Amino acid sequence: MRRRTKILIIAAVVCVVALRFGSCNSAALAPAHSAAERAQADAMHFPLRIGVQRYQLPVYSDGLIEILRRTQLFDSVDALDRLGAPPDLIARVTGLPEGAAVIPALTLLTLGLFPTVADETWGAKFELAAPRNPARSVEIETRWTGATTLGWASAFLNLLPGRTAGDVTSHPRSIEHFRVSIAAHAAEIEGLARP
Repeated sequence: MRRRTKILIIAAVVCVVALRFGSCNSAALAPAHSAAERAQADAMHFPLRIGVQRYQLPVYSDGLIEILRRTQLFDSVDALDRLGAPPDLIARVTGLPEGAAVIPALTLLTLGLFPTVADETWGAKFELAAPRNPARSVEIETRWTGATTLGWASAFLNLLPGRTAGDVTSHPRSIEHFRVSIAAHAAEIEGLARP
């Protein structure tokens, strides 16, 4: 077999794998939880309206609204100014997702052959507070840190469990992580909702 034919076959295999299993990025999913933790969270529902306070950069409070809605743990979740009735609890962003400001120059110059790897923090850190007494609150941490890879290597990484090429925070495993993390504070949340 000629050298040129071998290179074309390798390139075709790489393209098929990349198209089938993801783009040129791979991110770490939230940590997996035990069956008991998942069952406890699945049995949980709070008959509460959550009003999310606008953060100075609204993308983060909007992200918290989406996270809380996807958990389906509460009757309703919306921005404070869009909630039809007074909220039972107020949610405030207290910590942001973090990531390294990386320019993947080598990855770009080599068309993805040499990957760029950077740590990123996903999820949300927020507090739930009683509207009549904001000093009564519970802080909930749902963030996790993992490596994000850019380049062709990510197509192969996405074959591994715990990795995705898609939106990390909307992945079912991440939603499960949010549910379990919030359910772990059930007694405190129920205490805040009482007058």
